[in-house]
Amino acid sequence: MTVGIAPATDADIPAIRAFNARLSAANAGFELPETPRSLGVPREDGAPVWHEIFVARDGSDIRGGYALKRELMNARDEQFEIWNLQIPLSEGIVNKAYATLGIRLVQDAAAKHSHLYCLGMGSLQRPLPQLLKRFKWTVEEVPFRFRVLRANGFLRNIEFMRVNPKRRMALDFARFTGTGALGVVAWRVRARIAAPAYPAGFEATDVASFGDDADIVFAANAAKYGAVIDRSAAALNVRFPSYDKRLIRVVLRIGGQIIGWLVLTRSQLNGHKQFGNMRLGCVVDGLCDPQHADVLIRHATERLDAEGVHLVVSNQTHTAWLEGLRANGFMGGPSNFILARSPALAASTPAMDQCHINRGDGDGPINL
Repeated sequence: MTVGIAPATDADIPAIRAFNARLSAANAGFELPETPRSLGVPREDGAPVWHEIFVARDGSDIRGGYALKRELMNARDEQFEIWNLQIPLSEGIVNKAYATLGIRLVQDAAAKHSHLYCLGMGSLQRPLPQLLKRFKWTVEEVPFRFRVLRANGFLRNIEFMRVNPKRRMALDFARFTGTGALGVVAWRVRARIAAPAYPAGFEATDVASFGDDADIVFAANAAKYGAVIDRSAAALNVRFPSYDKRLIRVVLRIGGQIIGWLVLTRSQLNGHKQFGNMRLGCVVDGLCDPQHADVLIRHATERLDAEGVHLVVSNQTHTAWLEGLRANGFMGGPSNFILARSPALAASTPAMDQCHINRGDGDGPINL
């Protein structure tokens, strides 16, 4: 039977559940969202951010699908629509009869919209990034930065470093002898000495949601980045809904004047494949004049330290934010966060290090 790709409807929910059950039985590790409400906001005219889901129908069965997240991007003195291609899934994962369906899903999305991007994806070696390369997308690792704040929790739970007995022994030696804690204390002292000074009149205030201040920051600073996805208050409140209790939203001022904002997470993980049972902090997102990025990172780090996290992580593309992380004692590590831009989007945007892309984009701060 011919497989056709079309927008999902509520009538597809039972078939999507059956599709997800087949993937789960094969330990695929992914599932197709049942409705746009599973991801955020359904399509709505005039909304700054919304989602659509498309499914591959084979008679009464669903054999795959994907989601699109509609956004706006500012780049090169223009504002235009872009589309985040999310979780393209095919029955080909578990049934070779549908081996080419994954290709068709990407082609279908590209036929609908030229300015597409994917973000996340696990590694450059995963099937989706490799497929996108074949379609001439620009595929790059988003730099990963981290800073250890509490040695014992970090050494006990950093699963991706505890991959063999020799490494586990070395990490446990550092934990039990106190050499790990001593190293973190020494790094704290070094980082405090090297950290940027707070400007006179600097203050930070937690907010439950974003308002006019965020619009002021976006209007004043969007053009200072080579490319930035919509950070208006309306868009931010969809990306970072008030019901998400992991999120810390902070607005920052100098002398009473708004200069920027931050979104942070602090999460008590449980059996995370990379971070075990760690208390993890993340600098998810933020916006300011690039010259203030180092000061915002300092505040983010100190705030997450006060929350008792063992480790702070961040994925950032822009040079100023990466320099701000370095100035505050962050180090580089292997990245599993991949940015892929369609040929049209890559042509409409500058080099990745001039774009402001981070964990606030794409799927948002999931798994952190």
